[in-house]
Amino acid sequence: MSRRSPRGAVGRTAYAEVPPRVEYSLTGLGASLLSAIEHLAAWSSEHRTEVRRQQDAYDKSAARSA
Repeated sequence: MSRRSPRGAVGRTAYAEVPPRVEYSLTGLGASLLSAIEHLAAWSSEHRTEVRRQQDAYDKSAARSA
């Protein structure tokens, strides 16, 4: 997980238990990203039809070129 998340945005707590347990949580820095992520999700939802249409057109073009 640490390799995939921005440094400092996610906190990690490991517990000395058997079986091992690790909990992840957003730090203040990570929480500050939430509004940007929410805006991106809203944009994606609003434009999904157009994005899909563009993806399909690209895939068809790439298939003809191959």
